[in-house]
Amino acid sequence: MLKTDAGNGREVERKATDAELALLSEVKSAADALKELVGRVDVHLTEQYDHAHAAKDLETMERLHNADPLKWLGSAKHTLQTGLMCLRRAIEQPDDF
Repeated sequence: MLKTDAGNGREVERKATDAELALLSEVKSAADALKELVGRVDVHLTEQYDHAHAAKDLETMERLHNADPLKWLGSAKHTLQTGLMCLRRAIEQPDDF
Protein backbone atom coordinates (compact mmCIF):
# COMPACT_ATOMS: atom_id res chain seq x y z
CA MET A 1 0.00 0.00 0.00
CA LEU A 2 1.18 3.49 -0.84
CA LYS A 3 0.10 6.55 1.13
CA THR A 4 -1.08 9.80 -0.43
CA ASP A 5 -2.55 12.95 1.07
CA ALA A 6 -6.31 13.18 0.49
CA GLY A 7 -6.40 16.78 1.63
CA ASN A 8 -7.54 18.13 4.99
CA GLY A 9 -4.45 16.46 6.51
CA ARG A 10 -5.87 12.97 5.88
CA GLU A 11 -3.73 10.21 4.49
CA VAL A 12 -5.27 7.70 2.12
CA GLU A 13 -3.69 4.41 1.17
CA ARG A 14 -3.80 3.16 -2.38
CA LYS A 15 -2.88 -0.22 -3.74
CA ALA A 16 0.42 -0.21 -5.61
CA THR A 17 0.26 -1.56 -9.13
CA ASP A 18 2.32 -4.57 -10.17
CA ALA A 19 4.49 -2.26 -12.28
CA GLU A 20 5.14 0.01 -9.26
CA LEU A 21 6.00 -2.93 -7.04
CA ALA A 22 8.40 -4.27 -9.68
CA LEU A 23 10.07 -0.88 -10.02
CA LEU A 24 10.38 -0.47 -6.25
CA SER A 25 11.97 -3.91 -6.11
CA GLU A 26 14.49 -2.86 -8.77
CA VAL A 27 15.30 0.31 -6.82
CA LYS A 28 15.84 -1.78 -3.67
CA SER A 29 18.18 -4.12 -5.58
CA ALA A 30 20.11 -1.18 -6.98
CA ALA A 31 20.34 0.35 -3.49
CA ASP A 32 21.72 -2.90 -2.08
CA ALA A 33 24.30 -3.14 -4.87
CA LEU A 34 25.35 0.49 -4.47
CA LYS A 35 25.64 0.13 -0.69
CA GLU A 36 27.96 -2.84 -1.21
CA LEU A 37 30.03 -0.92 -3.78
CA VAL A 38 30.38 2.10 -1.46
CA GLY A 39 31.51 -0.28 1.29
CA ARG A 40 34.15 -1.85 -0.96
CA VAL A 41 35.46 1.58 -1.96
CA ASP A 42 35.60 2.55 1.73
CA VAL A 43 37.65 -0.57 2.54
CA HIS A 44 39.98 0.17 -0.40
CA LEU A 45 40.55 3.74 0.75
CA THR A 46 41.12 2.68 4.35
CA GLU A 47 43.72 0.16 3.16
CA GLN A 48 45.42 2.86 1.07
CA TYR A 49 45.63 5.21 4.06
CA ASP A 50 46.82 2.45 6.39
CA HIS A 51 49.46 1.24 3.95
CA ALA A 52 50.77 4.75 3.29
CA HIS A 53 51.06 5.49 7.00
CA ALA A 54 52.64 2.14 7.86
CA ALA A 55 55.18 2.50 5.05
CA LYS A 56 55.71 6.19 5.87
CA ASP A 57 55.07 6.82 2.17
CA LEU A 58 55.02 10.62 2.22
CA GLU A 59 54.25 10.93 -1.49
CA THR A 60 51.10 8.79 -1.19
CA MET A 61 50.08 10.47 2.07
CA GLU A 62 50.37 13.88 0.41
CA ARG A 63 48.39 12.70 -2.62
CA LEU A 64 45.64 11.30 -0.39
CA HIS A 65 45.60 14.50 1.64
CA ASN A 66 45.29 16.66 -1.49
CA ALA A 67 42.77 14.42 -3.26
CA ASP A 68 40.66 13.88 -0.11
CA PRO A 69 39.01 10.69 -1.41
CA LEU A 70 37.03 10.16 1.81
CA LYS A 71 35.27 13.50 1.23
CA TRP A 72 34.34 12.35 -2.28
CA LEU A 73 33.20 8.97 -1.02
CA GLY A 74 30.93 10.70 1.51
CA SER A 75 29.57 12.96 -1.21
CA ALA A 76 28.95 9.97 -3.49
CA LYS A 77 27.14 8.08 -0.74
CA HIS A 78 24.92 11.06 0.05
CA THR A 79 24.17 11.76 -3.61
CA LEU A 80 23.35 8.12 -4.34
CA GLN A 81 21.02 7.97 -1.32
CA THR A 82 19.30 11.15 -2.50
CA GLY A 83 18.90 9.76 -6.01
CA LEU A 84 17.41 6.50 -4.73
CA MET A 85 14.99 8.42 -2.51
CA CYS A 86 13.95 10.50 -5.52
CA LEU A 87 13.33 7.35 -7.55
CA ARG A 88 11.15 5.91 -4.77
CA ARG A 89 9.15 9.13 -4.53
CA ALA A 90 8.71 9.18 -8.31
CA ILE A 91 7.28 5.67 -8.19
CA GLU A 92 5.24 6.02 -4.98
CA GLN A 93 3.96 9.50 -5.96
CA PRO A 94 3.24 10.93 -2.53
CA ASP A 95 1.50 14.27 -2.86
CA ASP A 96 2.48 15.71 0.49
CA PHE A 97 5.43 17.97 1.13
